[in-house]
Parts: sequence; C-alpha cells; structure tokens
Amino acid sequence: MAYEIVSPRDDLGIVYLIVVYSVAAKQVLRIMKSESEVTQLCTPANDQLLIAGTSVGSLVLYDLAAFETAGLKQDFFDYEALLMHYAQDPELAGELKDIDNPHKLNKLVRAKFKVLGSTFATDSMTGYKHFSPIRRLKFVSKVGQSHAQIGVMDELGVISQWSILEI
Repeated sequence: MAYEIVSPRDDLGIVYLIVVYSVAAKQVLRIMKSESEVTQLCTPANDQLLIAGTSVGSLVLYDLAAFETAGLKQDFFDYEALLMHYAQDPELAGELKDIDNPHKLNKLVRAKFKVLGSTFATDSMTGYKHFSPIRRLKFVSKVGQSHAQIGVMDELGVISQWSILEI
C-alpha cells in the first residue's frame, strides 16, 4: 500500500510512504519513503526488491534485504506520539509492558518504525524516457537468474525494459 501523509515536521511537507503489511502476522513489516506519489508496485517472488513507479514517471528501487542496515533520519516520525499511541492501545501495549526504561522504549519504537530510503531512482537520468505517471510495472524475468528484468509502461504508452543487476 502507498500513502500520502502530511509530516509533523515542517521541513518535510507532504511525504509519500510505502507500507509493506503482513496480513498473516497482522503487522507492518517495512516502511519506505518515496519522493512522489506511487502509482505502481512490483516485486519478484523472493521479496528482496521492491520497485515503485511514480506519478512523475520515476522508477524507484528499494533493497528490502538491506533494510536492517539502511534507513533515514532517526527523527522521521514523532516517536513520542507513537509511544503514546502504543500506550493507549491494549493490543499494542502488550509488547511494551515489561519495558520500564524510557530509552529502551524509544529505541524499540524507532526500530519498529524505521523508514527506508530508496536504493536507486531514475530521477535526473540522462535519456530517461518516462515523463508521465507509470501505469504498469511487470517483472519479465525473476531474480535468481543472472539479472532481473522489468517492463514499464507509462500513461502516454511509452514502454521500456530495465535490467537489475546485483553488484
């Protein structure tokens, strides 16, 4: 799912978030930031990559395998407000009830709501073909081969194919 939110931080303005949610586990698995509205998402079967197409024609790649070592500014969210929300929700408060150290509580919530920035984006690439919203993303070949390929189509019908190589 992709969301547009207004950040409580004045310097961020409108923020676009991609939230990966597990229905089975009933929890948020990943939160990622996008520079513009997300129109399409796709991922190969191994769930190590996420590709987003945006309303301005950009493609954005997220390396989900590097999530634990990557991240944006630690003050991306209002973590004190998240802690207050946790304390008021009995279901959420259960996992925090045994922690009485405020520093540990803050660290736990920061880790739980870590925001991943993109690994690669096509913004400002010379010769890039897409200048209208991306309407279709499709993996043509899956990761696990020598490289992954995706097909892209934008609102104007411009089609391109991209190869993704792990370096």
